[in-house]
Amino acid sequence: MPGVNQITIQATDDESSSASILLRVSYQPPAAPTPPSTPRPTGDTIAPRVSITSPNTTYLVTRNSAVTLRGLATDNDIVEAVRWECNCGLSGQATGTQSWVIANLALPVGPNQIRVYARDRAGNEGVAMITIHRYVD
Repeated sequence: MPGVNQITIQATDDESSSASILLRVSYQPPAAPTPPSTPRPTGDTIAPRVSITSPNTTYLVTRNSAVTLRGLATDNDIVEAVRWECNCGLSGQATGTQSWVIANLALPVGPNQIRVYARDRAGNEGVAMITIHRYVD
């Protein structure tokens, strides 16, 4: 049991003579093992390259209420994930990594800066950006 434990040892010989000793033993159980983490490549400081291929521009004006973005991401190791954020407060995960799609991204009226991030196994991130200005008639 954890803590201080008392142990009594008693011995008796063939002539019925006996002796005993009291021992106090402290016991602290070992800490629970830490689960192994996913190994990350060491020394990788190169961020993935990410590009938006459709629409093929850095600034777009549209009256559409949603848009689909497509692109590519490459890295010297492995692209683990592609995510996006909009200055309008929306964010999410793209479908795919090396070739990715963000389908039906809702556009509030006004300018929307959308950043697409590609992350590799070492945690490095590359970014591409597009501004899409939505207007109404």
